Amino acid sequence: AARDLDGIAKGWAADVALERYCLPFAGALVNVGGDLRLHGGPQPGQPWSIGVRDPLDPALDPAEAQAAPDAPPTEAWNRATLTLSRGELATSGAVRRGWRKDGARYHHLLDPRSGLPLPLWTSADAAVGDDAQPIRRAPQIATVTALAPTGAQAEMATKVALARGCASALAEVERAWIRWGAVGPKGAVDAGVALIFALSDGRIISSANLAAWLETWGTDA
Repeated sequence: AARDLDGIAKGWAADVALERYCLPFAGALVNVGGDLRLHGGPQPGQPWSIGVRDPLDPALDPAEAQAAPDAPPTEAWNRATLTLSRGELATSGAVRRGWRKDGARYHHLLDPRSGLPLPLWTSADAAVGDDAQPIRRAPQIATVTALAPTGAQAEMATKVALARGCASALAEVERAWIRWGAVGPKGAVDAGVALIFALSDGRIISSANLAAWLETWGTDA
């Protein structure tokens, strides 16, 4: 099995890079494998603009991703744009990552409760059954983006959210925000976190505290 500094280590590395080397600058954005830790903006008084990708973007198809892993994103496929000048964004999912066994593709993350791969996203919420009639399927999570004060916390939040599922994860971070606001107990994975889910049917769903997060953790003001 391959071993690399992925997952939470990416978020931690982004934290270290920003805090050790970039804080003297008026604006900095550290990108460690898609984990973004930032402060300030590209120009004085201007925050960073970050796009949230559509899971139905053909450039994100796993087969195409393997053929062109460094292909630039298509701006037209951004479903939402966030503006912020502080904090971290981390995204996790199985759009571009996974593994295969006996011809079947599986999620690269395991559910700690069962030891089995998490449900894998599909590009549509309908399939054809034996009688050629559409079978409605609940949309799966394509990606989840966590916004948090630090990279390590954002990475943890994405993995926990994927294991919980969309509805449960949204409820937990919203409950934590109501209880503690922007600053909660150290080590509480839901404290000071907002979530954005991209689903396999193209919908983007965010936690109710997203705007409040951008106005607090997400700004230097």
